[in-house]
Amino acid sequence: MSTVPDGWYDTTELIARLPAPSASLRGVLSTKGPNGREVPTSIPLHHAVALAASACARSRGAKRFKTVYEHVRALGDRQREFVVVLRSGKPPEVVPADGFEPTAAIVLDLADLERAVRAGDVISH
Repeated sequence: MSTVPDGWYDTTELIARLPAPSASLRGVLSTKGPNGREVPTSIPLHHAVALAASACARSRGAKRFKTVYEHVRALGDRQREFVVVLRSGKPPEVVPADGFEPTAAIVLDLADLERAVRAGDVISH
């Protein structure tokens, strides 16, 4: 296991635990740097949860999995208060978990994903 600061996660190790192709996930994380496209070697918890949500969306066939990453990452430390709802042909929705009524859609519970990321579990949402 590589050495990363507390609250941060090794990108390679995290991607290995997620249910989507590593090339797709690296594409979500990559940014343009001085040497071309670069993927960070480690990411903070809220980015790790966002990447896990994106991977779960991708593994369920969502076309807008990068949008899932961006929306979930923007929630920051409040991620555990929300779920992501994926419906065919519609953009992903981020809605409060409190009071959420089950629906005929794919629902990603961000609190569950955060627990799995922290625990080091394989995520197969």
